[in-house]
Amino acid sequence: MDARANAADRLVACAGCAMAPLCEAAQPMSGSLSAVECRRRLERGQVLFAAGSRQDSMFAVRAGFLKTLAPAGGSEHVVQFLMPGDVAGLEGFGPRMHAGSAVALEKSEVCEISLRRAQSLSDAFPHVAAHLRRLLGRQLASTQAHAAALAHLSAPQRLAAFLVDCARRWSERGFASDHFRLPMERREIADYLGLTIETVSRLLTEFRARGWISVAGREVRIHDAHALRLCPRQP
Repeated sequence: MDARANAADRLVACAGCAMAPLCEAAQPMSGSLSAVECRRRLERGQVLFAAGSRQDSMFAVRAGFLKTLAPAGGSEHVVQFLMPGDVAGLEGFGPRMHAGSAVALEKSEVCEISLRRAQSLSDAFPHVAAHLRRLLGRQLASTQAHAAALAHLSAPQRLAAFLVDCARRWSERGFASDHFRLPMERREIADYLGLTIETVSRLLTEFRARGWISVAGREVRIHDAHALRLCPRQP
């Protein structure tokens, strides 16, 4: 019973992974190799890769959460939060050097896929190449949307949009969209949104007072997603 349950868990995790098309294309047929070369386990705070280091692989998040950071002004700033199914290191097809860093927010596990293997699969299977281009396009669109939000949205709108986006991402993975855990600290959310910790804490309190959300530690429950989507510049 436990073995079957564990197998089902693995199947669900792989089915929802952005790298699934590569693994499916590389199924052990005609002597082909697996797309995943190895799995790596990370402890909280452990660095998966650092900015400026040589890049030979991409990584699919199998379990846990990571944050990616970009260097700016002599320090690093949070630019993305990765959850199960997401991919880190797509930029490696260019300069073969990590533009930023990736750090585990909690105990995590990632699947490592070498760029050499990914390129071979892309050459052999046009749909794999198309899929990787789509992933790159989505990452670029997400980066542009985040930059636009920092430039044009007010502090309440940024936090509201962040919560709505977290709900959407959980929903896409088959989980409840109205109740989820935020594994990152408030200072990390603040850094990602270009706000102060005090502002994030104040806004969470205001959202809670309006009945839009409830917060217990790092557990968030959304009661009025519509209100969050239509959040005015000042709630």
